[in-house]
Amino acid sequence: MSEITEQVTTNQTNETQPGQQQPEPAAQRQTLDLKELLKTHPELRSQLDKHTTVALNTARAKWEQEQSLTAEQRAENALKERSAALDMRERELKRQERRASAVETLTSRGLPPSLVGCVSLEDDDQMAATLDAAEKAFRDSVKRSVNEQLKAEPPKQASPSAGQDYLARMRQTMGLK
Repeated sequence: MSEITEQVTTNQTNETQPGQQQPEPAAQRQTLDLKELLKTHPELRSQLDKHTTVALNTARAKWEQEQSLTAEQRAENALKERSAALDMRERELKRQERRASAVETLTSRGLPPSLVGCVSLEDDDQMAATLDAAEKAFRDSVKRSVNEQLKAEPPKQASPSAGQDYLARMRQTMGLK
């Protein structure tokens, strides 16, 4: 819709006479209501009519199909819809239960619960397999990181004489032995 408004305003600003100044940019923006826009642009009206016709025909065909069904068929369709909704709800509940179980398992194994995103929650077998794989990957990663840190040069410790020199200077400054 904004493209259409810009196109209309561009066309209107291009229609200025050679001796006239073009209006300010804020004044160039002129909004048109839908009825006026459709009157001035027949191609838009045509496209709107096509889309409306398609939507109406689809709705009419669906309505006619529903009307042609017997009461028994309508009841059967309603039952199928309810059954599908219940199945979907049941799958979602099982998925939530598996998620809670996976979080509990991860925690009991000493792993962060945030790894639950790496676990497949589709069924119990896949969940167990992906829990094991996630645990192995996490532990390998931690082990690799620890080994890299151990290979690094250890931090240098101050020599004992440096600390004693400092203490001696402090004693001397304070006038102590």
